[in-house]
Amino acid sequence: MSDPLSKYKVDENNIRYIKKDIGKGAYGSVSLISMNETICIEKSLHTFLLGIHDEEDGVEESIQWKKFRQECDLLCQMHHPNIVQFIGVRYKGDSHNSKQILSLIMEYLPSSVEECITECKDEGYKIPLSIILSILKDVSCGLIHLHLNKVIHRDLSASNVLLTSGLQAKIADLGVSKLLNPLELVTMTQVPGTPYILPPEAYELNPSYTFQYDIYSFGVLSVYFLTQKLPYPPDFANIIQSLTQYCSLSMKTIVESCVRRRPTDRPSSIKLSTELTHHIHKYKFNFCRDKISFFSNTSVGMKMMVSLLAVPISAISIMCICCLFVLLFFIVFLLLFFIADVITILHM
Repeated sequence: MSDPLSKYKVDENNIRYIKKDIGKGAYGSVSLISMNETICIEKSLHTFLLGIHDEEDGVEESIQWKKFRQECDLLCQMHHPNIVQFIGVRYKGDSHNSKQILSLIMEYLPSSVEECITECKDEGYKIPLSIILSILKDVSCGLIHLHLNKVIHRDLSASNVLLTSGLQAKIADLGVSKLLNPLELVTMTQVPGTPYILPPEAYELNPSYTFQYDIYSFGVLSVYFLTQKLPYPPDFANIIQSLTQYCSLSMKTIVESCVRRRPTDRPSSIKLSTELTHHIHKYKFNFCRDKISFFSNTSVGMKMMVSLLAVPISAISIMCICCLFVLLFFIVFLLLFFIADVITILHM
């Protein structure tokens, strides 16, 4: 029986733990590791969720193991600056072993949109519109890549949009994503994703969905980001109407187009990204000034800055730094020598 995850397996010798169990969930735990001197995240799946995965012998794969394998297969195809980078899978022996611990290795990102909204709201800090629009633009670019590769994310919530220390957004968690056959609609037997971001078609009897599923979720995410209020259905219409308190009328129009009831009335990810780009260029936001304000006035911003200092320094890095200091010393010495010669000549 072949091992379907062997092609993603990473070299154990290149891994060391920085901090174990920095987070836990129903699926397992999350640890901070260093791999080839690069900080990464390790998502470990609980052993009891794996089961025995031999379908040839009549034993079905566990749902979580299928989800884990699907996420690996999808992530290895998703090379894009606005999608979290997949690095590999970590395990010993054969991944089919029922007692095996499987770990997904991903690039490390210090924060998420959810954390950003929650902490800024608690601190009474209003996130600058330029930062919100820049992040939403990044998400729309990530969606373009997913949709061009026939992938529907299905859980585009604030907790699944991660942020780099430079506030670049990356879409994460493709565990419930679905490859879409372009010749047919996909019928849902289970409603995946976070409840409050689900489009109306998700609640229909024997529902089908297209890429516009993600567009609706993007619209809900935009409302949450702009207002810092969770847009639950009873208040959703009122929150949409009040959007001009938080953004321009043209931005409100973009958001409204994403949350239209009929999927065919929603824009494509390409059109959405184009409209956002035009909106950002039209208003000429001072992104650099707003980033400085965000980093200096919020705890989540400070956390992102600190994460830049947490990168492990290898022996080679230390040698490079030493060489740089020697070079700088040599340049300063030559400069002082040249200045001394000039002064001597002037006094002659």
